[in-house]
Amino acid sequence: MSSDMQREDRGLEGKHILAAEDNDINRMIVVSILEEQGCKLTEARDGQEALSAFEASSPGYFDLILMDIQMPVMDGYEATRRIRALPRPDAGNVPIIAMTANAFREDIEKALAADMDDVLTKPLDIKLLFKKVEIIKDREGLL
Repeated sequence: MSSDMQREDRGLEGKHILAAEDNDINRMIVVSILEEQGCKLTEARDGQEALSAFEASSPGYFDLILMDIQMPVMDGYEATRRIRALPRPDAGNVPIIAMTANAFREDIEKALAADMDDVLTKPLDIKLLFKKVEIIKDREGLL
């Protein structure tokens, strides 16, 4: 790993991230890369699992949610809307970044309309993920 990448990512060490992705290989890649950066990961295979994991956590536990859009049982849009609607202090401001194979403007607008903070296209560009997390962190004073 390059020293540039290590320098950029140091701020994520120890952060709790919920990774919702139905594709086992994609989820394994994201989890592996983030664990290498010192993150603590909770995995979900669909939106319902992501919602349940968030509901079961204590307020403020998750620093970031990576939410795939197209998943079985409950898609990422609905999971995000339900998380945002929960009656707890962190539900409205935990950063949620959509992960999608669709990079069309309509898809990005739909993710933002569902109250996601940003969008990443697949295959994931990990350096871009870290940049987007930093932007959200700086903007909201979170993480």
